[in-house]
Amino acid sequence: MGFFSRRRGARRYEAGEFLFCREILGIQMIDRILELFEEEAETSGNTLTFRRKGMEISFAAFGTGDEGEAGVYARRELDGIRDYFRQVRTENTDTLRNLMFVLGRCQGIVRVNYSFELRNERADQERIAAAENMIAQVLRGMSAVMTKGGEAIAGADGKVILDGNGESEVKSFLPPLEDTSQDDKKKGIPGEALERRRKSVMELRRRQIYVPFWLPVLETEARTQARTKRQVCGRAAALLTVALYSECLLGEGMKPQQAREFVREIIEHFRADEFFSPAEKTYLEDDFSEEAARIHFSWQYENLYVMEWALGMFDSLSWPEKICDVGECVRKMREFDSFSEFEQAVKLRSKRELLDAADFIYRLDWACTDAGLNGFPAPGGILRDVVMERHRALFWAAGCMTADPGEGRKGQADRSAGWDRVDLST
Repeated sequence: MGFFSRRRGARRYEAGEFLFCREILGIQMIDRILELFEEEAETSGNTLTFRRKGMEISFAAFGTGDEGEAGVYARRELDGIRDYFRQVRTENTDTLRNLMFVLGRCQGIVRVNYSFELRNERADQERIAAAENMIAQVLRGMSAVMTKGGEAIAGADGKVILDGNGESEVKSFLPPLEDTSQDDKKKGIPGEALERRRKSVMELRRRQIYVPFWLPVLETEARTQARTKRQVCGRAAALLTVALYSECLLGEGMKPQQAREFVREIIEHFRADEFFSPAEKTYLEDDFSEEAARIHFSWQYENLYVMEWALGMFDSLSWPEKICDVGECVRKMREFDSFSEFEQAVKLRSKRELLDAADFIYRLDWACTDAGLNGFPAPGGILRDVVMERHRALFWAAGCMTADPGEGRKGQADRSAGWDRVDLST
């Protein structure tokens, strides 16, 4: 990487680094730096120079939105730093993913250089410290990162976020948050939805997972059409059936007719045939279903787990780092002798609880999707497939607007209740 390096001549010391920031124009960066310091500075084009007690420190700013050579230079340097770290191999995958997210959003580069006449060791160290403090102030004020020592990126505290060998001096690294709540309030977005988003973002941040504030909010309790207890109980019965049926085909090597016979008692026991979605019904009747379909429907144990949580059969949803306890999910359903007994014994969680869980999983799914699109594993050691299934189940149970309510023309809910049409986009 073509970073500046420290040089100590016979009588003069020079050093410098690159800063990477979000500003798109050089003049924006210059204005921002001027706002940070209440002192005179010389301005020449895209360069700002301060003189402090015999030390000269200059900031040359270039943005991808600048015309001519300045814009070309900014784009070239930003592409270079991204390409460099894209090739780094490291065990600190979450740190690398978050660093690449920050670098990916950078549109500006500031070339900082400082120099002074050498005097004595104490005075020289004081000037170096003063320059580094000034650079750190710029980094904090512009939410920027900088090069360090030629092959590393550091933050405002000077600690290496990641170097070319994949090593890091920080326990974790998260992009800075840009809270959009005030602007969103002006747009009329309800405070309830904004607070729910804030809680999800901060809880994920506590777990060292970055999710931006600018993702959409979910609807409020007043606007959502949460499922009824009967619908959720019926969905649990349908999910149990298709998951067991798939297990018979994949794990036990049964033929479709044999597998249907195996789950027939469960269908009758829980009246599951009243609640199958069109896709589920087609799958159960298909004597030649593909293995991919069988694998897909075998994952419905994860959705069953969410329905059981929604009905109070589990106290909390586990962190999605492993699949659910299939045996426990099945055992809980088999405690009931009939659908009526099942429906009477359970209690559906409140809209608030369902929406809180749906909001959280939506943002976690975004983090998984973003990681995958950029070639990284899911953050926090979580299983992407588990998160995706929970996304589907929670959006459906909470009745989020992206989950089709399944209403017919006469306003009567059909048997599928929109299960096949849950929007999982992030």
